[in-house]
Amino acid sequence: MVRHCNKEPVWSKHPTPPGYCTQEGFARGEHMGHIFGPGKKFPTPTRLIARKFPKGEYVSRDMYVLWPLAQKFGLQVETRSLNVERPHLCGQSIVVSWDHCGIPAIAQALGCTADVCRTCWDDDDFDSVLWLKFARQTTEALW
Repeated sequence: MVRHCNKEPVWSKHPTPPGYCTQEGFARGEHMGHIFGPGKKFPTPTRLIARKFPKGEYVSRDMYVLWPLAQKFGLQVETRSLNVERPHLCGQSIVVSWDHCGIPAIAQALGCTADVCRTCWDDDDFDSVLWLKFARQTTEALW
């Protein structure tokens, strides 16, 4: 899970327009293509998921972060409400871009109990990546 691209908050002297990124945010999106894939820090994604666009909006900070990955790996970015179905996530490498307070809620719904999954990310934290790995549970006896 990653946070959407960088922005200047509405209370700053030069706030970023809704849905758009700062130059640093655009560069961070480009950097995503360098940390995912064979031999990289994170595996090649099989799916990319961003928040659903609000009605009447056609730009998204989530999309700006995921688009370079979509181009590099030939994937579409799914823009929808996230339905957390853990059994269907096993064996996939999914990159989710969301807002800084939504990420912990999603992580908790996926079963994360670590401290990072219990609170909103700092307003200035655009660089963290939350990596969750799931293993299939077995009902077979281990003896």
